[in-house]
Amino acid sequence: MLTVTTFLSSPESVGVWNLVPERSSIRFENKTMWGAMKVRGDFTEFSGGGEIQDARTVSGRLEVKAASVHTGLGKRDEDLRSLADRRAQVVRESIIDGEHVPAERVFLMAPIHHHFELQAWSETKIILRFWIVAAACAAIAFTVYRLSIRG
Repeated sequence: MLTVTTFLSSPESVGVWNLVPERSSIRFENKTMWGAMKVRGDFTEFSGGGEIQDARTVSGRLEVKAASVHTGLGKRDEDLRSLADRRAQVVRESIIDGEHVPAERVFLMAPIHHHFELQAWSETKIILRFWIVAAACAAIAFTVYRLSIRG
């Protein structure tokens, strides 16, 4: 196996390179639950390429479709893909007539509690605010119900 330094300094490696997904893989490993468990997975949809000009001038790009994640656990994969879809909604922007037009959104992310997380609210603060709103809605609903019984 070649080292990166050997590969980059070789004259044969100079040129444009394209990633071949059928012969490549993108795998990851992440420790969870305080390091007690490891989650391993891979991405199945990706593309990319690069250019080597000399041993010191290397450039490239790699595009990975986050929703193509596969960890082997169906429910976790479904949740990760769902989160990837929601994150993709946030980063979509438009270019119209060469001008950057930011996407117009009321909330930065769905479901709504993620919007508040992106606003740097703590999880405790979000939960307490939602409880307060839920209690207020329940009080209003109970009042309307009691008034409708009397009437």
